[in-house]
Amino acid sequence: MTNFHRVARHTALIGGVALLGLCSLNATAIGVDVKGFYTTKSLDKGDWGSDLATQSAYGVGVDVDVPVLPFDITAAMIFLNSSEERTVNGVKQTHELSGRELQLGILKGFAPLVEVIRPYLGGGITNSSMDYTVEIGNDKTTKEYNDTGYWGSAGVQVNFAGLQLSYDIRRAFYPEDSETKRGLSGSYQSFTFGYRF
Repeated sequence: MTNFHRVARHTALIGGVALLGLCSLNATAIGVDVKGFYTTKSLDKGDWGSDLATQSAYGVGVDVDVPVLPFDITAAMIFLNSSEERTVNGVKQTHELSGRELQLGILKGFAPLVEVIRPYLGGGITNSSMDYTVEIGNDKTTKEYNDTGYWGSAGVQVNFAGLQLSYDIRRAFYPEDSETKRGLSGSYQSFTFGYRF
């Protein structure tokens, strides 16, 4: 395990313990947003090619508003997939990249632009587990990518009677794989629908 991964895991552990402690002190005042979203992720095309680089994705997330903190705690699970067919020397190949990302971090909301429209910024750590599968005839090979990195986002949220609609632009940064020289860094555009309990 590298120092980078140790720091990321320790950060997540400390944050989780701190959140549990704060929740126990402020259980009656905590706000929880549950959301589902559809997103597209654009991987760095130089690594993957045009078709594989555009991934369709969906996910679920939760934001926790603890009154004593100046920001929300956020977590999201994202499921991604892209595929591409190629012909090399007359032989058909199928390439697929699929898996999931787990993102943890914070969101900071600002004063509404209009009464119900609130801008926000966010960031945190992210872990990705992806399988890159190449099928040529009856032969199939799979390369696993498991990386930890950072993410940052900016968006706007519309709130009405507990319902929430958001548009979010996000960027994730992952280290490059030492063997293939490919990485999972990329940008997201997301539409989110949620409800505050």
